[in-house]
Amino acid sequence: MEEKSKTWHTEKVWFYQLQSDGYSLDDNRRRLKNFPLPETKDAFDKRGKSKTKDRKSHFFVPIAEIQENDLDLSFNRYKEYEYLEQTYDPPKEILTKLMKLEKEILKDMEELNSLIG
Repeated sequence: MEEKSKTWHTEKVWFYQLQSDGYSLDDNRRRLKNFPLPETKDAFDKRGKSKTKDRKSHFFVPIAEIQENDLDLSFNRYKEYEYLEQTYDPPKEILTKLMKLEKEILKDMEELNSLIG
């Protein structure tokens, strides 16, 4: 039988996304120039003082929200994603540009063919 704790010793959990541990991924595991651990430690030391409103690289999540998610501590569950809206040229305009490029390619191929031919 699974026991569920009724006592929680925190009101929130701090999450931090570490992109790299600062060492190469080869067999040598050399220290990289971009060594993120001091920056990570600094963010950890300041975690209670900073008031981050977004959930991008480091943030707190209330324990109630974690409980609602069956105690899932996956960073990606709570992270805020940024979606950039993409804009494209109208299809007709894209097709016109492609056709122009295609004609230039054909012209260059014909010139090359005459040189070797």
